[in-house]
Amino acid sequence: MKRVLAVLQLRNEELYLQGCLDHLRGFVDGVVAIDDGSEDRTAEILAADSSVISVITKPRSVGEHQWDEVGNKRALLERAKELGADWVLATDADERLERKFLVELRAVVGELPDVKAAIWCRELWDRPDSYRVDGVWGSPNKLRVRLFPMPPELTFDNNVQLHGPWAPDLVQKMPLRKLDYNFYHLKMIRRADRIARRDFYNRLDPEKKFQKIGYDYLADETGVVLERIPAGREYDYETLPPELRALHE
Repeated sequence: MKRVLAVLQLRNEELYLQGCLDHLRGFVDGVVAIDDGSEDRTAEILAADSSVISVITKPRSVGEHQWDEVGNKRALLERAKELGADWVLATDADERLERKFLVELRAVVGELPDVKAAIWCRELWDRPDSYRVDGVWGSPNKLRVRLFPMPPELTFDNNVQLHGPWAPDLVQKMPLRKLDYNFYHLKMIRRADRIARRDFYNRLDPEKKFQKIGYDYLADETGVVLERIPAGREYDYETLPPELRALHE
């Protein structure tokens, strides 16, 4: 059986992390994480969870924190390779994969040739069971490569420090398989979180080097169209932080 490891890049994710680990448990062969200088309970949560098989710890920053997204991804994939990963599932603490995908993951990996596989990113909005579909929110840009075979070499020609691809160069050259599965992003549910996310990225990328359309759209309510998560496509709502779970009850 092919060995599938999940990889997580983390900084100050105590609110979402335990639920993420819980929803992955039993579906992957382990979790490899990088703790990029967290100042909250992220390290404690990782250390206590048996599904986490390796943690790369980076020191806390002196002054303003600087992301090294490419370096983090390379380090995670190198560690996953050392641990015998045949396939990599890339995700974030504030994401939840639909249960149908997780249940079928082994069969999917067993049937796929050497391809990179993309699934749909659904931005949850106002409620934990509805996502936005108007405009850019429902466009093909929301297909994200999150599942791929471990290549023999791990190089990244790009130096995109925000929103860059998870897949290294050799994987980028593989054919793309679009899978009809969803993962759900939790940090857009509450309006206050959307505003905070907009402001965060505007500070990190004020000249829009890494995203030409900028970030104001993240909190723009114009023309909102929402769809409910259909039956059979749900994620594990029990893994939500309590304050978000309350919005579903």
